[in-house]
Amino acid sequence: MKILPEKLKTHIKGETTTLCRCWIIEMTSGKKLGFTDHDQTITLKGTICEKDAGMEASSVEERLGLNTNTSEISGALQSELITEEAIRTGLLDRAKVSTYVVNWQDSSQYFLDQVFLVGDITREDGHFRMELRSLSSQLEQAKGNHFIKKCQADLGDLKCKVNLSSATYTSTGLIERVRSPVIFWVSGLNEFENAWFRAGGMTFQTGENAGLKVEISEHIRSDGITVLHLWQPMPKSVSVGDEFTITAGCNKSLTTCSVKFSNTLNFRGFPHMPGNAFALSYASNSENFDGGPIIE
Repeated sequence: MKILPEKLKTHIKGETTTLCRCWIIEMTSGKKLGFTDHDQTITLKGTICEKDAGMEASSVEERLGLNTNTSEISGALQSELITEEAIRTGLLDRAKVSTYVVNWQDSSQYFLDQVFLVGDITREDGHFRMELRSLSSQLEQAKGNHFIKKCQADLGDLKCKVNLSSATYTSTGLIERVRSPVIFWVSGLNEFENAWFRAGGMTFQTGENAGLKVEISEHIRSDGITVLHLWQPMPKSVSVGDEFTITAGCNKSLTTCSVKFSNTLNFRGFPHMPGNAFALSYASNSENFDGGPIIE
Protein backbone atom coordinates (compact mmCIF):
# COMPACT_ATOMS: atom_id res chain seq x y z
CA MET A 1 0.00 0.00 0.00
CA LYS A 2 1.31 3.43 -0.97
CA ILE A 3 1.16 6.16 1.70
CA LEU A 4 0.65 9.63 0.26
CA PRO A 5 1.86 12.83 1.96
CA GLU A 6 -1.02 14.74 3.53
CA LYS A 7 -0.65 17.79 1.26
CA LEU A 8 -0.67 15.63 -1.85
CA LYS A 9 -3.61 13.62 -0.54
CA THR A 10 -5.56 16.86 -0.04
CA HIS A 11 -4.62 18.00 -3.53
CA ILE A 12 -5.84 14.75 -5.11
CA LYS A 13 -9.17 15.05 -3.30
CA GLY A 14 -9.73 18.49 -4.85
CA GLU A 15 -11.86 19.20 -7.91
CA THR A 16 -8.82 19.59 -10.18
CA THR A 17 -5.34 18.13 -9.99
CA THR A 18 -2.00 19.14 -11.46
CA LEU A 19 -0.19 15.83 -11.53
CA CYS A 20 2.54 14.52 -13.80
CA ARG A 21 4.94 11.61 -13.86
CA CYS A 22 8.71 11.83 -13.36
CA TRP A 23 11.46 9.27 -13.81
CA ILE A 24 14.83 9.41 -12.09
CA ILE A 25 17.43 7.03 -13.50
CA GLU A 26 20.38 6.33 -11.20
CA MET A 27 23.28 4.72 -13.04
CA THR A 28 25.78 2.40 -11.38
CA SER A 29 28.30 5.26 -11.49
CA GLY A 30 26.01 7.27 -9.19
CA LYS A 31 25.02 9.78 -11.85
CA LYS A 32 21.29 10.62 -11.96
CA LEU A 33 19.17 11.50 -14.99
CA GLY A 34 15.70 13.02 -14.62
CA PHE A 35 12.77 13.11 -17.05
CA THR A 36 9.12 14.12 -16.93
CA ASP A 37 6.07 13.88 -19.16
CA HIS A 38 5.09 17.43 -18.16
CA ASP A 39 5.64 20.34 -20.57
CA GLN A 40 7.86 22.19 -18.07
CA THR A 41 11.13 21.21 -16.41
CA ILE A 42 10.65 20.00 -12.82
CA THR A 43 13.21 19.76 -10.02
CA LEU A 44 12.51 16.70 -7.90
CA LYS A 45 14.64 15.77 -4.88
CA GLY A 46 17.48 17.90 -6.23
CA THR A 47 17.41 16.27 -9.68
CA ILE A 48 16.32 18.29 -12.72
CA CYS A 49 13.71 16.32 -14.66
CA GLU A 50 13.97 17.23 -18.32
CA LYS A 51 10.84 18.15 -20.23
CA ASP A 52 10.08 17.24 -23.85
CA ALA A 53 12.22 14.11 -23.63
CA GLY A 54 9.82 12.22 -25.87
CA MET A 55 9.37 9.52 -23.26
CA GLU A 56 6.31 7.57 -22.23
CA ALA A 57 5.78 4.60 -19.92
CA SER A 58 3.59 1.55 -20.26
CA SER A 59 1.27 0.38 -17.51
CA VAL A 60 2.52 -2.02 -14.87
CA GLU A 61 0.75 -5.28 -14.14
CA GLU A 62 1.00 -5.91 -10.41
CA ARG A 63 1.46 -9.52 -9.29
CA LEU A 64 1.21 -10.96 -5.81
CA GLY A 65 4.16 -12.63 -4.16
CA LEU A 66 7.69 -12.51 -5.51
CA ASN A 67 6.80 -12.64 -9.20
CA THR A 68 8.62 -10.11 -11.35
CA ASN A 69 6.62 -7.05 -12.41
CA THR A 70 7.68 -5.50 -15.69
CA SER A 71 7.12 -2.24 -17.50
CA GLU A 72 8.95 -0.27 -20.14
CA ILE A 73 9.91 3.25 -21.11
CA SER A 74 10.01 4.13 -24.76
CA GLY A 75 10.75 7.29 -26.66
CA ALA A 76 12.83 9.09 -29.23
CA LEU A 77 16.58 9.55 -28.87
CA GLN A 78 16.16 13.31 -28.76
CA SER A 79 17.37 13.91 -25.21
CA GLU A 80 21.00 14.87 -24.67
CA LEU A 81 20.98 12.61 -21.61
CA ILE A 82 19.81 9.38 -23.22
CA THR A 83 21.75 9.01 -26.44
CA GLU A 84 22.46 6.13 -28.76
CA GLU A 85 26.08 6.21 -27.62
CA ALA A 86 25.07 5.93 -23.93
CA ILE A 87 22.93 2.89 -24.71
CA ARG A 88 25.52 1.25 -26.96
CA THR A 89 28.37 1.66 -24.46
CA GLY A 90 26.31 0.22 -21.59
CA LEU A 91 26.13 3.34 -19.41
CA LEU A 92 22.50 2.55 -18.58
CA ASP A 93 22.99 -1.15 -17.89
CA ARG A 94 21.78 -2.23 -14.41
CA ALA A 95 20.59 1.29 -13.62
CA LYS A 96 17.81 1.89 -11.08
CA VAL A 97 14.68 3.70 -12.28
CA SER A 98 12.37 5.36 -9.73
CA THR A 99 9.00 6.58 -10.96
CA TYR A 100 7.17 9.36 -9.12
CA VAL A 101 3.78 11.02 -9.26
CA VAL A 102 4.35 14.74 -8.71
CA ASN A 103 2.26 17.87 -8.28
CA TRP A 104 3.95 20.02 -10.92
CA GLN A 105 2.76 23.23 -9.22
CA ASP A 106 4.62 22.21 -6.04
CA SER A 107 7.22 19.52 -6.62
CA SER A 108 7.62 18.99 -2.87
CA GLN A 109 4.33 17.11 -3.15
CA TYR A 110 5.15 13.70 -4.61
CA PHE A 111 5.11 10.02 -3.86
CA LEU A 112 7.29 7.17 -5.02
CA ASP A 113 5.22 4.95 -7.27
CA GLN A 114 7.59 2.17 -8.42
CA VAL A 115 11.27 1.23 -8.39
CA PHE A 116 12.67 -0.81 -11.26
CA LEU A 117 15.95 -2.07 -12.62
CA VAL A 118 16.85 -1.54 -16.27
CA GLY A 119 16.66 -4.76 -18.28
CA ASP A 120 17.05 -5.09 -22.03
CA ILE A 121 17.40 -1.91 -24.09
CA THR A 122 16.62 -1.95 -27.80
CA ARG A 123 17.09 0.87 -30.27
CA GLU A 124 15.87 1.28 -33.83
CA ASP A 125 15.44 4.21 -36.23
CA GLY A 126 16.21 6.85 -33.62
CA HIS A 127 13.91 5.35 -30.96
CA PHE A 128 14.63 3.27 -27.88
CA ARG A 129 12.68 0.88 -25.69
CA MET A 130 13.91 0.27 -22.16
CA GLU A 131 12.61 -2.75 -20.28
CA LEU A 132 12.02 -2.18 -16.56
CA ARG A 133 12.06 -5.09 -14.11
CA SER A 134 10.90 -5.01 -10.50
CA LEU A 135 13.45 -5.46 -7.70
CA SER A 136 12.20 -9.02 -7.16
CA SER A 137 13.85 -9.93 -10.49
CA GLN A 138 17.16 -10.06 -8.61
CA LEU A 139 15.88 -13.17 -6.83
CA GLU A 140 15.79 -14.94 -10.20
CA GLN A 141 19.49 -14.36 -10.84
CA ALA A 142 21.87 -17.18 -10.10
CA LYS A 143 24.29 -16.43 -7.28
CA GLY A 144 27.46 -18.11 -6.09
CA ASN A 145 29.42 -20.87 -7.78
CA HIS A 146 27.93 -23.54 -10.02
CA PHE A 147 28.94 -27.01 -11.11
CA ILE A 148 29.91 -26.32 -14.72
CA LYS A 149 32.88 -27.32 -16.83
CA LYS A 150 33.97 -23.81 -17.75
CA CYS A 151 35.89 -21.55 -15.38
CA GLN A 152 33.65 -19.17 -13.43
CA ALA A 153 36.30 -16.51 -12.79
CA ASP A 154 36.97 -13.54 -15.04
CA LEU A 155 40.46 -13.32 -16.49
CA GLY A 156 42.64 -11.24 -14.20
CA ASP A 157 40.22 -10.96 -11.26
CA LEU A 158 40.99 -11.91 -7.65
CA LYS A 159 39.91 -15.52 -8.20
CA CYS A 160 41.82 -15.96 -11.44
CA LYS A 161 44.97 -14.12 -10.26
CA VAL A 162 46.51 -13.87 -13.74
CA ASN A 163 48.59 -10.68 -13.96
CA LEU A 164 47.16 -8.93 -17.02
CA SER A 165 49.65 -6.06 -16.68
CA SER A 166 52.35 -8.45 -17.86
CA ALA A 167 53.69 -7.76 -21.35
CA THR A 168 52.78 -11.37 -22.16
CA TYR A 169 49.07 -10.59 -21.90
CA THR A 170 48.79 -6.86 -22.58
CA SER A 171 50.11 -4.80 -25.46
CA THR A 172 49.51 -1.65 -27.46
CA GLY A 173 48.70 -1.25 -31.12
CA LEU A 174 47.76 1.13 -33.90
CA ILE A 175 44.89 1.08 -36.39
CA GLU A 176 46.42 0.73 -39.85
CA ARG A 177 43.34 0.20 -41.98
CA VAL A 178 39.58 0.23 -41.39
CA ARG A 179 37.97 -2.56 -43.41
CA SER A 180 34.50 -2.19 -41.86
CA PRO A 181 32.96 -0.83 -38.63
CA VAL A 182 34.05 -4.05 -36.88
CA ILE A 183 37.14 -5.23 -38.82
CA PHE A 184 40.54 -3.50 -38.59
CA TRP A 185 44.07 -4.13 -39.77
CA VAL A 186 46.44 -3.24 -36.94
CA SER A 187 50.14 -3.00 -36.21
CA GLY A 188 52.18 -3.62 -33.08
CA LEU A 189 50.96 -7.17 -32.40
CA ASN A 190 53.13 -9.22 -34.74
CA GLU A 191 54.92 -11.03 -31.90
CA PHE A 192 51.68 -12.60 -30.69
CA GLU A 193 50.40 -15.85 -32.13
CA ASN A 194 47.15 -16.25 -34.00
CA ALA A 195 43.98 -16.01 -31.83
CA TRP A 196 45.95 -14.82 -28.77
CA PHE A 197 43.57 -11.89 -28.26
CA ARG A 198 40.36 -13.72 -29.22
CA ALA A 199 37.72 -12.93 -26.53
CA GLY A 200 40.06 -10.30 -25.09
CA GLY A 201 39.46 -6.59 -24.50
CA MET A 202 40.43 -3.61 -26.61
CA THR A 203 40.49 -0.07 -25.16
CA PHE A 204 41.02 2.95 -27.41
CA GLN A 205 43.54 5.48 -26.10
CA THR A 206 43.19 8.13 -28.81
CA GLY A 207 40.64 9.18 -31.41
CA GLU A 208 36.91 9.71 -31.08
CA ASN A 209 36.49 6.51 -29.04
CA ALA A 210 39.22 7.30 -26.48
CA GLY A 211 38.50 5.59 -23.15
CA LEU A 212 35.96 3.12 -24.53
CA LYS A 213 36.43 -0.64 -24.32
CA VAL A 214 35.02 -3.38 -26.54
CA GLU A 215 35.33 -7.17 -26.67
CA ILE A 216 37.26 -8.84 -29.48
CA SER A 217 35.55 -11.66 -31.35
CA GLU A 218 38.52 -12.76 -33.48
CA HIS A 219 42.26 -12.17 -33.79
CA ILE A 220 43.82 -13.34 -37.06
CA ARG A 221 47.49 -13.20 -37.96
CA SER A 222 48.32 -14.24 -41.51
CA ASP A 223 51.10 -13.35 -43.98
CA GLY A 224 52.41 -10.59 -41.73
CA ILE A 225 48.99 -8.93 -41.41
CA THR A 226 47.13 -8.75 -38.09
CA VAL A 227 43.35 -8.37 -38.23
CA LEU A 228 40.98 -7.76 -35.31
CA HIS A 229 37.24 -8.39 -35.44
CA LEU A 230 34.95 -6.77 -32.85
CA TRP A 231 31.63 -8.13 -31.62
CA GLN A 232 29.97 -4.76 -32.20
CA PRO A 233 31.00 -1.47 -33.84
CA MET A 234 32.37 1.36 -31.76
CA PRO A 235 29.89 4.19 -31.09
CA LYS A 236 32.04 6.66 -33.04
CA SER A 237 34.20 6.42 -36.14
CA VAL A 238 37.49 4.55 -35.92
CA SER A 239 40.30 6.22 -37.87
CA VAL A 240 43.71 5.19 -39.14
CA GLY A 241 46.29 6.09 -36.49
CA ASP A 242 44.02 5.50 -33.47
CA GLU A 243 46.03 3.94 -30.64
CA PHE A 244 44.71 1.20 -28.38
CA THR A 245 45.66 -1.19 -25.62
CA ILE A 246 44.68 -4.83 -25.87
CA THR A 247 44.51 -7.73 -23.41
CA ALA A 248 44.60 -11.47 -24.04
CA GLY A 249 41.40 -13.47 -24.15
CA CYS A 250 40.35 -16.67 -22.40
CA ASN A 251 37.70 -19.20 -23.45
CA LYS A 252 37.52 -20.45 -19.82
CA SER A 253 38.55 -24.01 -20.64
CA LEU A 254 41.02 -26.00 -18.53
CA THR A 255 43.29 -26.48 -21.53
CA THR A 256 43.57 -22.74 -22.13
CA CYS A 257 44.08 -22.08 -18.43
CA SER A 258 46.93 -24.57 -18.34
CA VAL A 259 48.68 -24.01 -21.68
CA LYS A 260 48.15 -20.29 -22.23
CA PHE A 261 48.21 -18.95 -18.67
CA SER A 262 49.89 -21.71 -16.59
CA ASN A 263 47.17 -21.10 -14.03
CA THR A 264 45.60 -24.54 -13.46
CA LEU A 265 45.67 -24.21 -9.65
CA ASN A 266 43.27 -21.24 -9.86
CA PHE A 267 40.88 -22.83 -12.37
CA ARG A 268 37.32 -22.28 -11.10
CA GLY A 269 35.42 -24.96 -12.99
CA PHE A 270 34.71 -28.69 -12.99
CA PRO A 271 36.13 -29.96 -16.30
CA HIS A 272 35.86 -33.65 -15.34
CA MET A 273 32.19 -33.51 -14.43
CA PRO A 274 30.10 -35.93 -16.55
CA GLY A 275 27.82 -34.20 -19.04
CA ASN A 276 24.15 -34.80 -19.80
CA ALA A 277 24.92 -37.54 -22.33
CA PHE A 278 26.69 -39.62 -19.69
CA ALA A 279 24.16 -38.86 -16.95
CA LEU A 280 21.27 -40.05 -19.12
CA SER A 281 23.04 -43.13 -20.50
CA TYR A 282 22.75 -46.66 -19.09
CA ALA A 283 25.37 -49.02 -17.73
CA SER A 284 27.35 -51.01 -20.27
CA ASN A 285 29.96 -53.75 -19.98
CA SER A 286 32.04 -51.95 -22.60
CA GLU A 287 32.55 -48.91 -20.39
CA ASN A 288 35.42 -48.63 -17.94
CA PHE A 289 33.94 -47.55 -14.61
CA ASP A 290 37.14 -47.46 -12.53
CA GLY A 291 36.44 -44.22 -10.64
CA GLY A 292 38.69 -42.16 -12.87
CA PRO A 293 37.77 -38.79 -14.40
CA ILE A 294 35.26 -38.82 -17.22
CA ILE A 295 35.99 -36.34 -20.03
CA GLU A 296 33.49 -36.14 -22.85
